[in-house]
Amino acid sequence: MEQGQYYYDHSDDVYRENKMTENFIRAFDLLDGEKVMGIYGAAHTGLYSKDFTRKVPCMANQLREHYGDIIYSENLSGC
Repeated sequence: MEQGQYYYDHSDDVYRENKMTENFIRAFDLLDGEKVMGIYGAAHTGLYSKDFTRKVPCMANQLREHYGDIIYSENLSGC
């Protein structure tokens, strides 16, 4: 709730991208090696992309940097 409130109060897209990544890492690491699937908008899923502000790596890129090649991303918007 606090993260959402901060984001909406400040319209801070870099904060949002970084918090999404931190939240994913925290939750995933608690799963002890389980496989998961996340569904996110295309602005967050490019393995080598920046966020839409072009200021920081997007979430998938940050996750790839953190976890290496266990991260897989597929754009389903054309389906």
